[in-house]
Amino acid sequence: METETQIFKPTTSSWDTLFLSYQNYQQRRQNLIVQGINDYCLLGTVLKVHDETRLHSRFIASLLNSRGQHYKQGFFTELLLTLLPSELQKFEPNKVEVQLEVATGKLDNHLKKGFIDILASDGQQYWIIENKLNAKDQGKQMARYIDWARDELDSDISASQLTFIYLSNNKTRPSKSSRGDYDIVEKDGFGWVHDGQSKEPVCRYLNLHYHHHICDWLELILEALDKQDQMRPFITDYQTALNRYLKKDKSKVNTLIDFINCDNSIDRAEHLSMLKDIELSLPTVKAQWLTAFMQQCENYVVQQGLLDSEYENTKQTFKPDSHYSESDAVIWFKHASPNSSDKGKEKGIFLPLAEEVSRKNGIDGTVYLSILYGKRKLHVGLHIESDDSVTITLDKRKRWKSIPNHTLYSKCVDLAEDIWLMGNDNKLPQSMVNLKTLCQRLKEGRV
Repeated sequence: METETQIFKPTTSSWDTLFLSYQNYQQRRQNLIVQGINDYCLLGTVLKVHDETRLHSRFIASLLNSRGQHYKQGFFTELLLTLLPSELQKFEPNKVEVQLEVATGKLDNHLKKGFIDILASDGQQYWIIENKLNAKDQGKQMARYIDWARDELDSDISASQLTFIYLSNNKTRPSKSSRGDYDIVEKDGFGWVHDGQSKEPVCRYLNLHYHHHICDWLELILEALDKQDQMRPFITDYQTALNRYLKKDKSKVNTLIDFINCDNSIDRAEHLSMLKDIELSLPTVKAQWLTAFMQQCENYVVQQGLLDSEYENTKQTFKPDSHYSESDAVIWFKHASPNSSDKGKEKGIFLPLAEEVSRKNGIDGTVYLSILYGKRKLHVGLHIESDDSVTITLDKRKRWKSIPNHTLYSKCVDLAEDIWLMGNDNKLPQSMVNLKTLCQRLKEGRV
């Protein structure tokens, strides 16, 4: 029997419960912050968590290097070996030396060179570690690195002495294009690389994953380190950065997502229905804030006495699909091409300045103070009416030489951020700050 879908209509009481629950969540969060609990990650502040080379390759290499400044010799490599096949146990941790970005010669039909991400060796065994956290395989990349190693490292190197390690974010193996004429014969991520013609093995093959091997390695390190060891903070910091990239990181301080998923103050289905109502209402609410803000801006400029006495009859409303000559409207969307998605969707007003204000600022012609917005930006600026008789002094043209013809001044902010301040009576939106600054400069003749 088909069950009729229940429709929840939040009551005043349930709204009160939701907002009270949210206030309690904010208080719990603040209490944790006061206690010093945080989600700070040093590596994540100086490098992007997806930085394959400067963050991940360098950190992993630094742990493998027995001569590294951690002064623990092969301690970290020894722990990694416990996660790897027994055939690789001949690798001597205390003798490992590491090189980063090892040049292997120019790529075919390219001026730039190819580079092995990490080359580790104990003098007898060699590991070529190709780090593919997010990068794509290059053509014949694996083949080139293996060929280079066999030619340059040791002319008598045997297949069991060389291991190609493919370190990735859950990829199974290098692409066919990367393998070139080589084949991979493996089981559970470990095996051999064979010559495609002779079928003879040329080196070992190992598939490592960040999700499994590297994360497990970091856990082993933390378990093995003494509680007071000064290396612990560095390991946990990298662990945090990696988990953020892998989306495994859980905030130590309560987040809004925790509140939405875990709050049990009211029936969950009703809770979600209320959140949906808020989501559906927000566009209308923000549109109302923006409309009121535009009127507030116009009123402010009027109060400053900067406009033409007949401005009510001469002001222009800038609507979608209205454009000025020479694509001057593009300036309101800085760093965007004339074909950007915002072009043709601008809205706002052009308020004509009084002639004495224009002359005071050294401008001959009709000047509009412009307040415009599109999907992404809100702009405050000055726009000179397009007319052959308009002149502008050379020093001003030099000052604003990056701005297209007929546009004298432009300041923009992100609309998505600023619009929230428009509904907040306690703090000025940055766009209003820009408008007030421009008005003050106009009054002082400093545009």
